[in-house]
Amino acid sequence: MLGHRSLRPSLTISDLETRRQLALPSSVALRIQTLEAELATNPSNYDANVQMMGKMANIEKLRRAREAMSKVFPLTPSMWQEWAEDEVEEANLVFHR
Repeated sequence: MLGHRSLRPSLTISDLETRRQLALPSSVALRIQTLEAELATNPSNYDANVQMMGKMANIEKLRRAREAMSKVFPLTPSMWQEWAEDEVEEANLVFHR
């Protein structure tokens, strides 16, 4: 066989995250856009920060949201625990590829 190639290209983590983001219901996507706009004008809105972290399906965006919030507010122990668990899960996905 000459140059056998898989018909299905390998997906990267960002590809998978993009698919997850696109699969969000439009109401959730709209809420995320609203929260992003609110936080762009008022990054110290605690409730918007917490809601944003709860809506994120994309690990990179979630990481940025957490980092932004941690610069303005102290994170609760459960927020730190969730963050650590998400990072471990992400590392395991990368490691097992």
